[in-house]
Amino acid sequence: MTDARCVPGCEGGALYVESRPDLEQRLFGIIVAPFCWRQNEWVGLTFACSLHPLLASLLETIAKPLMLDTSRRFNTSGSRDLSTLSQNVALVKIGPRWGSAIVVNLGQSFRNERILLTCYHVVQKQTGSKLRIRFMLKGDLEPHHVDAIVFYATPPGQVYDVAVLLVDVTDRFRMPAGLTLSNKFVNEGDEMYVVGHGLFDDYAGLPASVTSGVISKVLYKNRKQVLIQSTCAVHPGMSGGALVNALTKHLSGVVVCNARS
Repeated sequence: MTDARCVPGCEGGALYVESRPDLEQRLFGIIVAPFCWRQNEWVGLTFACSLHPLLASLLETIAKPLMLDTSRRFNTSGSRDLSTLSQNVALVKIGPRWGSAIVVNLGQSFRNERILLTCYHVVQKQTGSKLRIRFMLKGDLEPHHVDAIVFYATPPGQVYDVAVLLVDVTDRFRMPAGLTLSNKFVNEGDEMYVVGHGLFDDYAGLPASVTSGVISKVLYKNRKQVLIQSTCAVHPGMSGGALVNALTKHLSGVVVCNARS
């Protein structure tokens, strides 16, 4: 799945991976279907299949003495490793709804607990209650579930849509290190990532997805940045997810909503 956006008619087209630092483009997959709309919301994702296992299976089927060059199979050593970002965003599930929550790196535990940020509308009416959240760490095949408590939630009617979750460190499996808070304002044009659990809920058992874009608008009040708009694709389930600077990998904001026309 990629946020390289396609439109109907691109099925069967090529998906290239740009390796860094030489910017060499390599054929990696074939486009299966654009995923433009879901539940009346713009999604902007594309489903593709990796070519190597397809071709390998085809060769086994036709039993021809042809050779595939596997020496560079899935060679992404020059690509951007985003798995560290994904594992620092947990999935929060409350009944049939779910959202995302960000592990924040404050340099130390707070009252022997780790802090996560999310949105009030993700955990509304759950203040003081215990929730079950899920992490997927790099290299692990199975997700990890831990308990979290809603320590704070923005009162109804307030401008900010924020909630704070606490996880007891004695109950942790191997808590990720967390994302470092940015100490700088964002600027229009900055390259950003959005990390969150969009589209697929807990049953899918998938890590958080990452979409890319730039800062398109910043609103200020009393010389403080209060609202950031980006071109990153955002989907249902990404509320409470992370807006991360693509260069520094520092946390610049929390995803609140998806704007659509």
